[in-house]
Amino acid sequence: MTLRFVVRALSAALALSSASLPLMAQVGQEPDHSPFRDIETSRTLTPSFGYMWGSGGTLGLGPHNGPVYGLKVEARVSAPLALAFGLSYGDFKRNFFDLQDSSGSALRGQLKTHVVQAEVTAQFNLTGKKSWHHLAPFVGINGGLAFASSNAVDSSGYKFGAKFVFAPMVGTRIAIAKGVLLRAEWRWNFWQLKYPAAYALPTPALERLLGSTLSEWIATPTLSAGLSIGL
Repeated sequence: MTLRFVVRALSAALALSSASLPLMAQVGQEPDHSPFRDIETSRTLTPSFGYMWGSGGTLGLGPHNGPVYGLKVEARVSAPLALAFGLSYGDFKRNFFDLQDSSGSALRGQLKTHVVQAEVTAQFNLTGKKSWHHLAPFVGINGGLAFASSNAVDSSGYKFGAKFVFAPMVGTRIAIAKGVLLRAEWRWNFWQLKYPAAYALPTPALERLLGSTLSEWIATPTLSAGLSIGL
């Protein structure tokens, strides 16, 4: 038995075993009774509703605590990978700071702030283009820009402005009908808060709350649910 023959035999065995892998998961299962089902639609439109928590940073000046509404268009580009573009609108709250207050308790709250976010998504579907017992779990990453409204009541010079945001996510889709899926998602929005130079002044309240830093990265968790409809 030559080395060349052994190599050829191993290569043939590997090819045969690779070809049989998709069938092994359903050994002993008739097709109609398999826990796996094809997700026939490859493009979806998903309106969603959720709620964002978080502290808003050390001072609570970042957007947090409020409902968020979203709309996402998604396309599956391979069995496990889907790409999407989404827009969202959040109606949040935030604290503000009164630099004129020298009592040491100049932190105020709460103001309303509105955040519009545009993002692209790379989503990895753990069961490929199939569901398992109607479930299709996924992980992914979002990246984009967030824009927040300002408020004239806050005269301290702080503005959220436009921020780059990235957001890892986990979730699942639930196939409920042909071309219709429920979607549940848990994500963390990471963005950087930057405070104006006036916040470096040695006022009692700022020294106690903020210290010497004028920027910080924060994560705000968001839970949302949506209905994905095939296009």
